[in-house]
Amino acid sequence: MILKQPVNITFFLIMCCSVLLLNSCSSNIHISPPQLQGGREFLVTEPVFNDRVYIYEAGMEHENSVVLIPGVGDDGINDWGYLIPELAKQYHVVAFDLPGFGRSTKQNVLYSPANYTAFVKWAASQYVKGKFILIGHSLGGAVALSYAAAYPNDLQKLILVDVFGVLHRNVLTGYMVQIKSGQWRSGLLARLSIRPVHDLNDFLRSMFDNLELQQPAIELVTAINSPAFRKLVLGSDSKKIAALALVLEDYSQVLGRVTIPAFILWGDKDTVAPLRTGKVLAAQLANAQLEIIQESGHVPMLEQKEKFNQIVLKALSSNPVPKRSAIHVQQQPVITGKLGRCNNQDGIMFNGFYENIEIVNCQHVRIVDVTASMISISGSEVMIENSLIRSNDVSLRVINSELDLTNVYIEADVAIETSDSRLDLAGVKLVGRKFAVQAKDESLLLFSVSHAESPYTSGYLHGLRRVSDDKPL
Repeated sequence: MILKQPVNITFFLIMCCSVLLLNSCSSNIHISPPQLQGGREFLVTEPVFNDRVYIYEAGMEHENSVVLIPGVGDDGINDWGYLIPELAKQYHVVAFDLPGFGRSTKQNVLYSPANYTAFVKWAASQYVKGKFILIGHSLGGAVALSYAAAYPNDLQKLILVDVFGVLHRNVLTGYMVQIKSGQWRSGLLARLSIRPVHDLNDFLRSMFDNLELQQPAIELVTAINSPAFRKLVLGSDSKKIAALALVLEDYSQVLGRVTIPAFILWGDKDTVAPLRTGKVLAAQLANAQLEIIQESGHVPMLEQKEKFNQIVLKALSSNPVPKRSAIHVQQQPVITGKLGRCNNQDGIMFNGFYENIEIVNCQHVRIVDVTASMISISGSEVMIENSLIRSNDVSLRVINSELDLTNVYIEADVAIETSDSRLDLAGVKLVGRKFAVQAKDESLLLFSVSHAESPYTSGYLHGLRRVSDDKPL
């Protein structure tokens, strides 16, 4: 097959793969997982990848089963080493090294979420009787989501731990760039008295955006299905194949099909999978509860093992208590006359009910759990989370600004009016009776698992969109 723009596609692959591969594998570099003892371990050939897969069982005397899906890395099952002995006191535990990782075979095959889902289905059919509880971490959490959407009748409950993916790949790489540049502040850049950490973030993000606009994802989806491509570009490396396949996955339609009770566990200091992903999952899944584990990174089962085990065992015997979000309570009234203002300030936070909020030349503004008729933002950096904005005319006006929106419902004749701005929208629903998004001057909108309804568009949005006066949404 002939690929367009090989330099761009290669760089884009490096960008995507490095996030999951390098950071996931190094996230627990200082923590040695325990070796499992007892139980039953064996290698068996499975039919999906035709791999030899390593499987471990414990607590086989118990009726109820728990299936564990690990993340990326060759520690595999051992990452569950502190949890499995506790689970095995009450449950039949089935765990495995995913094909392509750990003690399982590594090949040049498509290690995609869909194929991993088929593998888990096979494993459950072989070693589990009746409905079971599914626990997945990182890549395994993304696979668990896919499984819950495809086979809801197989499961009693879902526990998701620091899931990687779900948000658009540019969001994930942008998060990693921000984390790394923060580390550089006290390093080389600081010693050289270079201010532009913020500028560096902007430059790299702009570069990623341009690559995304130039290189259609569908070309990569086609390419990764080619054994020759996987060999030449990815070196037949199972980690790189799985990483790229995951970040190319669109979970927009998956989340709405996950209806079983779900607990979402997240380390508050996760530098691999942003907590924002957990918040989106908690809001978008039908019956989910988010638990944030303090002083923990991407691998809480090792970093805060006692606390993690306690939370998991409690989740197994209880039902989630979802947090009510503005996107679900769209009939809330707006308090007429209350105005919020920020002018040339830094770090201001708004919450509660407003008629209007006006933000001019402000940085690091947070709008959380707000219900408003109209929000106007100019020359500012703003984050809006768990909020409802609804009016007759224009609900959100954004001029020369950077805006992150997470779990926000916006409705109006023109839901968003933007000019020369960049918006990052995750778990957002736009209802525009005339326009979902109208741009006076060209703006970039990066959508993750979002939805829009207008005369110009209808359905899920997951990707980067350039919106202009002649190309509205």
